[in-house]
Formats: sequence, C-alpha cells, structure tokens
Amino acid sequence: MSWSDSGLWAFINFVVLAFLIVKYGAKPIGNIFKARQEDVERAVAAADRALGEAQQTLAEAKQVEAQEARILGDVHAGARTLAASLAADIDRESVNEAEHVKAAARAEIERERHALLSEARATLLREAFALAEQRIRDGMSPERHRELFEEFAGKAGEVRP
Repeated sequence: MSWSDSGLWAFINFVVLAFLIVKYGAKPIGNIFKARQEDVERAVAAADRALGEAQQTLAEAKQVEAQEARILGDVHAGARTLAASLAADIDRESVNEAEHVKAAARAEIERERHALLSEARATLLREAFALAEQRIRDGMSPERHRELFEEFAGKAGEVRP
C-alpha cells in the first residue's frame, strides 16, 4: 500500500465519520446548542432584571446616604457642643480635685514628718540610754568613753528625719 492509498482511506474514513455525525448526531447536538442558547437567554433576562433591581436599590441607598449625611452633620455639631461643655466641667472639677489632693498630700507629709521626727527622737534616746547604761556598767575609761561616743555619733548620723 502506498502513501496515496493511505491518504485515500483516511479521506474515506473522514467522509464516513462526517456522514454518521450528521445523520445521527446533528439533531442531539443541535438540541444541546438550542438548550444552551435558551439557558443563556434566560440568564441574560435574569441579569437584566437583577441590574434593574440593583439600580433601583442604588438610587434608594443614595437617598438614605444623603439623609444619613444630614443626620450625621447634626449629630457632629451636637457632639462638638457637648464636648466643649464637658471639657469645661472636667476642667473645673479637676482644679477642685487637684486642690483637694494637694491639701491631703500636705497633711499626709506633715503627719509623716512628725512620725519620723518622733521615731528619730525615740531612737536617739534609746541609744543615749544604752550608752549611759554601758558607761555606768563599765566604769568607763576615757578611751572607752570616746569609743562609745563615736559609736553613738555614727548611729545618730544614720537616723535622719
């Protein structure tokens, strides 16, 4: 078989296949395309309806947005007025509270100062009595007396009011 024979058989096969497709497949394939076309037409019609509804909804939304903008402007103006009033009230209250806090702090500082001074005095007296007691017990020599005095001065220096 030569090249021209196989080309002839390929052509014959093609013609037979085309005949069979046209004879038995044209109607089902046409029905598929027709159904698809009807589906597309229904989808386009639905999309047109949805577009109309969306445009109507958009127009309504723009109206609502304009109303909300007016309301928001009114609320914003009221909020500015309220904020200014609240700020003035807060300033007055904070000044009063600051004065109260200062007075309370001064009183607390004075109480603490008094307590520290009392504690320092008590500590110094205890140390002095301990030193005197030690001197009496030891019958102290002048050198021992100097040592105890330096010890007392060091301890007294640690106590600061």
